[in-house]
Amino acid sequence: MVTTQTTKGWGYLASSLLLFGSLASSAATSQCISLATSTVCPYYTSFAVNSTTFALLVPSETSPSTAKDIDTILNATSGVTYWSNQKSRLGCPSWTGNGVRFTVSYLCYLAVSQSAECNIATLTGEQTSLPPSLLPRPWCPDSCGKFADSVSAVMDNRTVCTDTGVETRQLRQNLVASFYNLCDALTISQVQNPSVACAPASPAERFCGFGNDLLDAQTFCRRQNDTCCASVPSFGRLQASPPLLSVLIGVVSLATMFSMVWF
Repeated sequence: MVTTQTTKGWGYLASSLLLFGSLASSAATSQCISLATSTVCPYYTSFAVNSTTFALLVPSETSPSTAKDIDTILNATSGVTYWSNQKSRLGCPSWTGNGVRFTVSYLCYLAVSQSAECNIATLTGEQTSLPPSLLPRPWCPDSCGKFADSVSAVMDNRTVCTDTGVETRQLRQNLVASFYNLCDALTISQVQNPSVACAPASPAERFCGFGNDLLDAQTFCRRQNDTCCASVPSFGRLQASPPLLSVLIGVVSLATMFSMVWF
């Protein structure tokens, strides 16, 4: 059963899209791409995405025509391209698009939710909205919350987002608020619909939600004490063997002490 809170979540999602303009697609140039074989968006394999919608979300030199194309593009960008394309509008000219966690998971969820025309084509009769049986699994609130927190941190960084004009600053605030509202709605929906499994983070974001970007993940782990850092190369090894590290420090200290006595 889909509650009004689930619908509310979709409303917040739509409102965040309005900040970036319409993603309406053209039937003449678009095609529906099945995600049946997707490994980056595996929790939406029963759905399809509109090729034009996806191209607007994640611009690429090649137009996607298969699930493999979509996976390749998402793996290559790790979400960085999506944000770097928004930096001027958001008043963050020096932003490289890095620093946001779980963007690929968000894009999987977003692309499917904005491709309703591809997912009602097989139904008979006229449909004005997706029926409950064709609604994609809601995104898990935990990943959504970490996504929103990281977006907020970037938007609040005055070194990166240097445009302090009233309108631009309001745009950033509205964007962050829309993400938090979406996460809140997803949380309420999960509580009210415990039998509906939410969609976890994409497997492509195994390094603390930063996709294949090890530098971002390592930077994050230097500042945060998060269990996800155990899977990040270099950090995982240090976390896994604190006794050995302590012994090595002790040996070095002991050797230093003896060298001082000797001389």
